[in-house]
Amino acid sequence: MPDQALADQMAADAEDAVQLAESYFDESLDFSESSVSVIERMVDDVEYSMPGGRSPENIRILCRLWGAYIGEVFRRHLGGEWLNWKDQYGEAIALKCNDVTVFPHDKVQKRFAQGAEDNLAAYYRTFRSEMSPGT
Repeated sequence: MPDQALADQMAADAEDAVQLAESYFDESLDFSESSVSVIERMVDDVEYSMPGGRSPENIRILCRLWGAYIGEVFRRHLGGEWLNWKDQYGEAIALKCNDVTVFPHDKVQKRFAQGAEDNLAAYYRTFRSEMSPGT
């Protein structure tokens, strides 16, 4: 059963990501698949673009907003539903599309922690190639 409250929260967080990008980074997010590359670019500009730079609080907020945004791009282009994932490793927010489950919030966190090797645009392209609409 779909979790409508979670879906509504992810949509709201994604819209907040659009506003944040415009306000602090002078960037435009339009929910196109290519816009994930804009988020990838913004990750490296956090230190200079946001008050407080890469503070733990800013990173927490950006992981929430940018994770929701990337997931919403997946959902809007490929379908799927948001879910609260639980397994032996803990709990996370995930998006399930067809037989593929993605964890965009966790990926944004990894990008902050590990750098460009966890490129968000490459992440999107990889999982995009595993999904196809309408199946």
